[in-house]
This record gives sequence, structure tokens and C-alpha cells, in this order.
Amino acid sequence: MTVLLMHTDERLYPDPHRFQPERWVDPEARKKAEETYAPFLRGTRICLGMHRTWAEMYLLMAAIVQKFDFDFDGLTPNDHFKVVSDQFIVSTKGKAVLETWVSLRQR
Repeated sequence: MTVLLMHTDERLYPDPHRFQPERWVDPEARKKAEETYAPFLRGTRICLGMHRTWAEMYLLMAAIVQKFDFDFDGLTPNDHFKVVSDQFIVSTKGKAVLETWVSLRQR
């Protein structure tokens, strides 16, 4: 099966052509997606550039994040929290999602 067919299968992704970033936030949906989402293919036909692409994504995210200020609801600037997993969702050690307000950094 091609990746395009798999990623547009309505049984796996309801309304697959609609932009729905919240579909990746739900923990159950993320668990299901680990088996069905394969942007770089899998197995013997895995994309040779996969690791380079992930490295570039991390660099891009680091560059973008520097342009914004983040205010975490309920935390003061002196509070500390520890990142416990490598995901695009920020959560606490107790798996509680941090509510965050993002604003463009004033120069």
C-alpha cells in the first residue's frame, strides 16, 4: 500500500483532507497513529533522508520558537518543569497538558 493511500484512508483518518491538528493531541489517537502514520515508509523501503529530515525539523522548530514568547498558565517565570518525552506536545511529568499562551516576541 502506498503512503498516500494509507494517509487518506477514511477508516484510519476521518475526513483526511481537512486540516485538523487536534487529531494528533488526543493520546488515544496518537497511539493509533503510531501504527498507521508512516510519512517515511517502513521496513526495507524506509526513506534514506528520514533522519536528516527530523534533524532539520528540530532546527526549524528551534528557529521558530525563538521568535515567540510562551506564557504557561499557572507557572511563574521562576517555576521549573522538566521535559520527560520527545514529542511536539508539552506536558508535565504527571502527563497533564500545560496550557500555553503564545505571542510574537517584541523586539
